[in-house]
Amino acid sequence: MLLTLPMYDYPELSNATEAWAAEVARFAKCEVRISRPADYVTDWGRDDLVFSQTCGYPFTHEFRGSLGLVGTPHFGVAGCEGFRYSSMIFAREIRPLNEYRGAVAAVNTPDSMSGMLALKSFFISSAQEGRFFSKAILSGGHLMSLQALQRGDADVCAIDAVCVAYVRRYRPQLLDGLYE
Repeated sequence: MLLTLPMYDYPELSNATEAWAAEVARFAKCEVRISRPADYVTDWGRDDLVFSQTCGYPFTHEFRGSLGLVGTPHFGVAGCEGFRYSSMIFAREIRPLNEYRGAVAAVNTPDSMSGMLALKSFFISSAQEGRFFSKAILSGGHLMSLQALQRGDADVCAIDAVCVAYVRRYRPQLLDGLYE
């Protein structure tokens, strides 16, 4: 059986995630092979998957009916209340909201509630004819969205609260020169 480690499996947390995975396997009373995929979507479709963590949007859309909900994590970080979480908007400079019209947005994936839908929801009231940004670039992940801002490839992004907490603790240099 396959157990995919959590989406927040940063190297700095490897001991904690390994211990967590061992407890999940013990609780499930089965032996599991741990996977650290570069592409979670592939593992979410595997027949031998016994446990994983998925983003909300793929769970409720692409994998609706094929994955089952076991539980919802409660992260003890700012921006998370119980099972709820939020995203923070980061930018390269501080401007009034309307002055971001025509800016470039960095989006981790097109099916991300925390990186795409949160950003869209934040700026939708200022959109004109359904458009606000000049374009959106797909970064491939929240950390890469922050890096896109730092390089000047994008002007704004949304990052989920758990990623922000880990970045602040383990990789604060990813926030250098950015504003929340």
